[in-house]
Amino acid sequence: MNADESILNLEKVDLKNKHLLPEYSGIYYVLDESNIVWYIGKAKNLKKRWNGKAHHRLYQLSSQSRKKFYIHYKKLSEINLDEEEKKLIAQYRPHLNSSPVKKRKVLPAENLLRETILKLPDFLVVLGIEPPRQINKNAITPDWWLKKKLAGLQIIHLVLDWEKLIEFAEQDILTSCTCKSGCQNHDYVQGELAVQG
Repeated sequence: MNADESILNLEKVDLKNKHLLPEYSGIYYVLDESNIVWYIGKAKNLKKRWNGKAHHRLYQLSSQSRKKFYIHYKKLSEINLDEEEKKLIAQYRPHLNSSPVKKRKVLPAENLLRETILKLPDFLVVLGIEPPRQINKNAITPDWWLKKKLAGLQIIHLVLDWEKLIEFAEQDILTSCTCKSGCQNHDYVQGELAVQG
C-alpha cells in the first residue's frame, strides 16, 4: 500500500544512512522511492534498532538492489508503541510484516573464516577471490571426498606474514578456542595455517 501524507510528512533518513536515526522511542516506516510501505515497526531506541546489521529485515531490504529505501519515523512514548504498531500494520498492510523473515544463508566455515580474518588484520592481505574450480569427478584420489565437498566453493587467496603470525599464535590468542567443548573447526583452521606456511 502507498504511504499517505501522514507518513510522507514525517522525518526520514535514507536506509544507507540509518546511523543518523535519533535515539528515542518511536514508530518507523520503511518506504521505497515509489512511496510503497514495505515495513512498519516499533523501537524503544530507533538508532539502536537499526544499528549495524541487527534489524531482522535488513537482508531482505538490501537484496532489493534496484530499489532505494527510506526510513520515516515519528517519536512515540514506549507505553503506546505496541498498540500504535498493530493499528498501523492493520491499516497499511505492509508486505514484509506478513512474510517470513529471510536471512542470508551463512555456512559455519564462512563464519569461521570471517572471525579468523577479523582477528588477523595485521598479518593478512586478501589478494582476491577466484570462482569455483572444476575437478575431474572421475578421478579417484585419497582426498576425493574433500574435493567433492569443496568443488562448488569460491577460493580466497590470502597472503600471511608468517613470522608475525607465529608470534601472534605464541601469545595464545589464535590457538585459544572460545568453544565450551573440543572444537574441530578451530583445530582444522590451525592445521590449514600450519600446512600453508
